[in-house]
Amino acid sequence: MLVLSRKEGETIEIPSLGIVIQVSAVKKSRAVLGIEAPGDVQIVRGEVMDRDLDAHQGHLSQRSSEQLLIELEAEIAALTEMCSEEHRSVANQTALQTLQTLRNLRRRWQQQHSGDNEARPLSDFVAVRSEVLEHLINSRAKTSEPDILVTPPDCVRQSSVGYVIGGEGAVCQVA
Repeated sequence: MLVLSRKEGETIEIPSLGIVIQVSAVKKSRAVLGIEAPGDVQIVRGEVMDRDLDAHQGHLSQRSSEQLLIELEAEIAALTEMCSEEHRSVANQTALQTLQTLRNLRRRWQQQHSGDNEARPLSDFVAVRSEVLEHLINSRAKTSEPDILVTPPDCVRQSSVGYVIGGEGAVCQVA
């Protein structure tokens, strides 16, 4: 590291990069600097750089993973084409299986990075129609199937039609 002392109004120049740093003001414990640089040179304070570096590396990691999957798919296709004619059908089948594995990996990776990974019950998305629930409970009470327990989260409401999701199918009641 080069350490320089400069007075107010003096500059430090980096000619090969076209950068000029000027000491604009000196206060008790602080120096005010002016920096002139070409537009393609990014100038960032150290504390901002540390914070942005973490976010930038996360983005690069995401892009790198996606790029790696794309490159693997291309290599698989190229290897399949390089096979001799007698082994091409086996190579195609192996390539298809490998591509499916890559698709599954991509889907799993996207789910892990989407931020909405938790399974949510159906009742988070729909309202329960009490008359449908009562109908199902009453009809189940009349039959000899005591092992089936219907609870409000098992019921779905859609406009004027109510559905109850049961073990063997759906019971529908039109309002």
